Amino acid sequence: MKLYKKLGICLLSYLIFGLIITLGTSRIGYLFLVWNVFLAYLPLLFVRLLGRHLACDTRKKPVVAGLAVLWLLFFPNAPYMITDLIYFSNASYFVKNGYTTSVLAWAMLVFIGFGALFGILMGLKSFYEMHQIILRHKGKKIAYAAIIVTSLLSGFAIYIGRILRFNSWDILHPITLLTRIQHQFTSFSLSFSLLFALFTLGSYAVYYTLVHKD
Repeated sequence: MKLYKKLGICLLSYLIFGLIITLGTSRIGYLFLVWNVFLAYLPLLFVRLLGRHLACDTRKKPVVAGLAVLWLLFFPNAPYMITDLIYFSNASYFVKNGYTTSVLAWAMLVFIGFGALFGILMGLKSFYEMHQIILRHKGKKIAYAAIIVTSLLSGFAIYIGRILRFNSWDILHPITLLTRIQHQFTSFSLSFSLLFALFTLGSYAVYYTLVHKD
């Protein structure tokens, strides 16, 4: 519970910071980044609920499966946040004699960058906890296979989210989703998906190395 409270405080602080920045720059639309951070928080919530349910003597398979699926559906929202860095291009940091002296422009950079960092770290934390759960219940081979498959699915989900502009809940409209993917799938789709699958896998490898104690 302490973790949820601390993350809640961080999210609230980020929202307040975002309100200040967006009001100062008249770019209220950037508050969607706070929503993106919230979505990146959900996988951590789901994996924690999964861990608690597995620790109960009365655990039920449908609940376990449901929480695992929810985690998998929402996890890509975390590494997806690296793509939010494209919004740096909407602010001008270069002027004739060097860099801009606009504090608001630099504050926007901090706002976007911190949101991406915050979201990705929460996602990696949830990835680590899911890895440990699978490791305990299914063994090393399945756990490592799950890491690779999750990274590949995540890369493709980032493509669906950023390029095709679908959201996690669009899975409720599978025919529309699959039709759009089929019609717009190209070599770029594959390359983009693999690139961000490698980003997800590489980020997790670094995180795992830093936090795991043998």
